Amino acid sequence: MTALIYLVDTLLTLALFVVLARLLLQWARADFRNPIAQAIVKITNPLILPLRRVL
Repeated sequence: MTALIYLVDTLLTLALFVVLARLLLQWARADFRNPIAQAIVKITNPLILPLRRVL
């Protein structure tokens, strides 16, 4: 059971870091044609798009 909790905690922490990276890239007006920035956007779109619809 503790392994499952550890796995969920790790995945949520990684998701938080990726969302923060996206926010920092947008704040810094980074070039989103960069492959790393594109990957971050593709990973975070399922999390961000529903929030944008609500807001």
